[in-house]
Amino acid sequence: MSWHRFSQAVLWLVAATAVLLVVLYAFTPGSDHDQPSPVADGPTPYPSIVLFPTLVPTPASDREPHVLDLSSWQLKTVRMRAGYVVRAMLSDGSLLSESGQGPATVFRPDGRVIADLPVPMYAPAELSIDHRYVAWIAADNIQVYDAEAAQTSSAPPQDAHFDGSLSDGGVLMSDATGAWPSSPRNAQAGEETVIVDSHGAVTDRLPISRWIVRVSSDGGRIAWVANDGLHVYDRAMRSERVYPDVRWVTGEIAWSTDAAEIAYLTLTGDNRVHVVVIDITSGQQHQVYSAQPEARIQRMSFAANHELQLQIAPINSPAAQYDLPGARYVVADDGSGGRFLDDPATLWSDCGSPCGMPPAGYEGVDGLARWCERFPGGGACTFHLAFVDRGAGVARELAAGDFAAWSFSPDGQQLAILIFAGTDQVLRVVRLDDFTSRDFPLGFTYANNVGWFPDGRSLLLWTSGGN
Repeated sequence: MSWHRFSQAVLWLVAATAVLLVVLYAFTPGSDHDQPSPVADGPTPYPSIVLFPTLVPTPASDREPHVLDLSSWQLKTVRMRAGYVVRAMLSDGSLLSESGQGPATVFRPDGRVIADLPVPMYAPAELSIDHRYVAWIAADNIQVYDAEAAQTSSAPPQDAHFDGSLSDGGVLMSDATGAWPSSPRNAQAGEETVIVDSHGAVTDRLPISRWIVRVSSDGGRIAWVANDGLHVYDRAMRSERVYPDVRWVTGEIAWSTDAAEIAYLTLTGDNRVHVVVIDITSGQQHQVYSAQPEARIQRMSFAANHELQLQIAPINSPAAQYDLPGARYVVADDGSGGRFLDDPATLWSDCGSPCGMPPAGYEGVDGLARWCERFPGGGACTFHLAFVDRGAGVARELAAGDFAAWSFSPDGQQLAILIFAGTDQVLRVVRLDDFTSRDFPLGFTYANNVGWFPDGRSLLLWTSGGN
């Protein structure tokens, strides 16, 4: 054996002997390294394993549409096609449902389908104010479904009134940009405004969302604000004029009653909101009002041809924070005669019924008025809903809480209110003759819409808008 192989054998033997000695040392009883048994002599030196208690999952809220029978107070689930959601209840008690992927469906709560409406994808249908008619644009013509007759026509019915109805029998509608070859090339992505004449034909397409445009009282002119200024479209001339000096517009615009002027709000470098009036013919502008730095102009309209009415509230008030009516202020269109009609220091939106009657025009056309009761220390508040009876000179409190929706019965004698109460909802039905009420806890049933069936004996509860 060579010396090299002999030295390798010696090294392996020394290494094996060292390992054997370490093992024997580790298991020698009574040695100093010996540790107490974790089971017999004390707790383990390692962290304990924490076992969490068994969690019971909270039931998810039931967002299916339901019918509530007011005689038995029983809830029944509406039967409908999978993938569809209820859009609205129609005037005959049928339901309009949509999936966003194809035709809309009109059906009964028992699931029976009445009609499939070929509403094009991305071209939303619009409802008449009384919910009798459903309208949409197909190619370059309007289609109107009549719920009472269960028939579809290609012209606006004479008795149909939409939000976009015009005085000459036409109507403004929404359509999807690029849905048809006639769409304007410079239209905003997603939506455009179409003008339909009284015969049902689309006569013009405007490259702006339907909900941004404002129509003059005579229906002859349509205005909107874009990045390049104020646009005014003349229907008779089929021409459009741009006023490039109208910039930094914030909030709404308002037509004068004679369609000769437009008022708009603008925010400039002085951190004040200014009211400016522009003459449509000459293009001349002049400022008529400048708000204080910490004030917000809630609403603006022409009360007469040459007089503007504003609603103004401090920016940190409930009126400004929750879009409640502020103090009324009137001023002539030349800036003269400006004055408050209400005390700006005492807003009805802050104190409500305890302060007596609200200012004229505070409540909606349905007679309902909201006000905010601040929590101690300010911040959030509890909303109150009151019914304003101008004839009797009283504002009656109906409910307090967070309101999802409300609906009057067909005879106008009852009011259904959806109220959030903690994590659950309550449906309150108020009789408007004696103002007695009855509450129905919905538990885990969730809805943000409520509507009466035509017979007044039952209610539809449903969820829309992704809330």
